Amino acid sequence: DEAHRAAQAQGVDLSAYQRFLYLFPYQACIGAPGSATVGGNPSLTWVNGSFGLRTLAHEFGHNLGLGHSYAQRADGTFIDYGDPLDVMGTPGVVGHFSPPQKEQLGWLDGDMQMVDTDGDYQITPYSHAQQVVPHVLKILKATSESGLRSWYYLSVRQPSVFDNPTLSTHTQSGIVIHTGSEDPHVPNALIDLTPATATFKDPALGVGQSFIDTKAGLTCMHLEVGPNGARVRIRFWTVLPPVVLPPVVVPPPILPSLPDQGMTLTTDKTTYVLPTAVTAPLRGGVAGQAIQF
Repeated sequence: DEAHRAAQAQGVDLSAYQRFLYLFPYQACIGAPGSATVGGNPSLTWVNGSFGLRTLAHEFGHNLGLGHSYAQRADGTFIDYGDPLDVMGTPGVVGHFSPPQKEQLGWLDGDMQMVDTDGDYQITPYSHAQQVVPHVLKILKATSESGLRSWYYLSVRQPSVFDNPTLSTHTQSGIVIHTGSEDPHVPNALIDLTPATATFKDPALGVGQSFIDTKAGLTCMHLEVGPNGARVRIRFWTVLPPVVLPPVVVPPPILPSLPDQGMTLTTDKTTYVLPTAVTAPLRGGVAGQAIQF
């Protein structure tokens, strides 16, 4: 409030502004380098002595309406702040917003290609300015029972001044895959395609490797990569529902009714009494003696 009053005393019309950014020296009692409202009009950001690009871009992302960028382990677990390629992810990282984040902001219009047919597709490095070849491929992942869709986003990351200049060699040589959903309760996430390691800094699909989703009927094979982008082969296939066979019931054997009692024949579930006349030839059986089957 004091900042507002000071600005108004200088003749500033605050009603003309939709975003307010408050910067002040570090306060140990606050701790966090910054905090912000998610959206809002006006939106608000507080910066606690940390005036670098990471803090300012991260908090401004919240002002634009973005949440954190997650990573997803092979077991499906989501890790908050897990994406090491996105300024909304891993602390300390300075990188472009991830594809699902940019799509939310409307920043990928005309720069993202929807893929729903088989073919080989080119992807331009995410930070390159040219738009002849798309920067992102978007592929349907699933549709929930309530009709909300989720998607795969394929991109190629190359280091630049404003996009992770310290990208790992592994990431530069592969294709990275994010997921996004129309369900606001499901976070966007970077898929960890190297689950054998404990880090998310090597998430890419290498040349010659394939990503396969058996539920979606989808295969993405990385064919080649270079400074100007990558080429990926997309194949769709029909997912057949599981075959459920009806249970087979085998009735117990039915023997004819015989009047006179003789030897007893016992199966696992049923005992039959046969007449003396037909029991004598049975493996040397003696009339009235039980035989187990």
